[in-house]
Amino acid sequence: MTSSAVSLRWDKPGPGAWRLDSAHNLGPLTRIMQDIFPTAMADGFRSCTGRYGLPISHIDVRYVNGFAYGSVRIAGIPASDAPPPPARVLRVLTRLHPAFLRRNRQARRALDRHLWNEDLRTWFDRLRPARLAAVRALQDVDPAGLSDAELADHVERCVATLADGLREHHSMIGASAIPIGLHLVQQEEMGRSAEEAISDLAGAAAASTGATIPALAAVAEAVAAADVVPTTLDDVRRASPEAAAALDAYLADYGQRVVGALDVTGRRLVELPDVVLKSILAARNPGERQAPVRHADPVLAEARLAAESRDDHAGISCMWPLGLTRRALLEAGARLVDAGLIDDAGDVLDASVVEVRDLLNRSSTAPTAAELARRSGSRRALVTARPPALLGADHPPPDPSSFPPAMARMTAAMGAFLRTMSSHDEEATGVGIGGRAYRGRAVVASSPEDAILRVEPDDVLITTTTTPAFNSVLPIVGALVTAHGGLMSHAGIAARELNIPAVVGVADVLERIPDGAEVEVDPVAGTVRVMSERRVGER
Repeated sequence: MTSSAVSLRWDKPGPGAWRLDSAHNLGPLTRIMQDIFPTAMADGFRSCTGRYGLPISHIDVRYVNGFAYGSVRIAGIPASDAPPPPARVLRVLTRLHPAFLRRNRQARRALDRHLWNEDLRTWFDRLRPARLAAVRALQDVDPAGLSDAELADHVERCVATLADGLREHHSMIGASAIPIGLHLVQQEEMGRSAEEAISDLAGAAAASTGATIPALAAVAEAVAAADVVPTTLDDVRRASPEAAAALDAYLADYGQRVVGALDVTGRRLVELPDVVLKSILAARNPGERQAPVRHADPVLAEARLAAESRDDHAGISCMWPLGLTRRALLEAGARLVDAGLIDDAGDVLDASVVEVRDLLNRSSTAPTAAELARRSGSRRALVTARPPALLGADHPPPDPSSFPPAMARMTAAMGAFLRTMSSHDEEATGVGIGGRAYRGRAVVASSPEDAILRVEPDDVLITTTTTPAFNSVLPIVGALVTAHGGLMSHAGIAARELNIPAVVGVADVLERIPDGAEVEVDPVAGTVRVMSERRVGER
């Protein structure tokens, strides 16, 4: 840890308990993301929680030393450090307070009409095509061909599209979570465990989380048909017209998406040609796609549709416009370096949108090269910091049984879903996905970029967490282990959809497992064991 990280203060940014946001990023964020993410997330959550009659209003996001912390806000009640009211008070409050009366009516309506089905169909039938059209229109613009003024406009359009996508993604959280939560609650009432209930969702996200598999396999098959063993992407393109077309189609859909941090600092897939080549060489034919299964249990059928949607809108609405924003910013950075206004093109990533325009317009109000370099250096130094997981006093959530019946059912469903998003195990065990143990070389990486750059086919990837940004890379790994996450975390979903043995939520795994060691990942036992500390491949 750097000396600057040691001296950091981690002051609570407001009333209430603040949890480190480990679901989106574990590092410090740039100004652009700090400017747009809190509002987009809060607005999206408000529309979701109000529509589904949940007692929470939104999650308030603020930044401490660049790290995102979130605090849950209750509808109609000011933020406070006090614990939730006792059950008897909640019972009265939720039946008399106007905000709760409105939400309980909405909860009844949501349950009666199965509003999540309407929202999911709206996503697949209307919002998704519109979002695809928006990001493809941005992608079709070559930033290098724009004037400086046009490039400034393009940067603003990219950021606005990203903000809209983040808002849209978070507005879909209810439709993605509630049906799965209702399935979990129903199965628990039948005596089944969460692990058993979640196993019912296997294969549901083949068209989203697993979508890269057939796309990569198409490239691999075309290369094999040409009897070529490529060592570069140029070799792939030269193999045959079919191979070139398959590669171009894959990169058209995934090349501009970020595959690292959920920030403009995350690299796009096109910036990692060696990773693309590894993915092609490791691609496995997915075989004939199964027709959608019609489940007799309508609750399970709805849960599977919800599981299909989650990575879909995260990838299209968030990762893709984020990568296009990065592309535009790096073009601006290259021009500013050529003009002698900044020293490193990457420093522009630490400017705000307004400052990027000022820099391109050569405005006197633009930040200096020294200022941007200082910001970039400070953010990079903070990567070594260990932010506390919680700021403020933690209080147990209220018992849903205190709420009116409809609101109680919706709250129980959301709670059941959220419990599968993370594991709180502090030992050397976690939550396993899969039925077979796997041995391989451990690639231990605390940052997504490090993980993506170093992992080789059949390695055991051990990292902090994964996000849908990893979907283009995970098919090459032999097994997956994360320090954070649960059955319905991205790592859990990806392991099921890609048939990768995994153990998620092992709190101490990055400290305990040596990089390069031979390890055994046992999802049945939920353990990761060092078999030999000698680096795999060493004599």
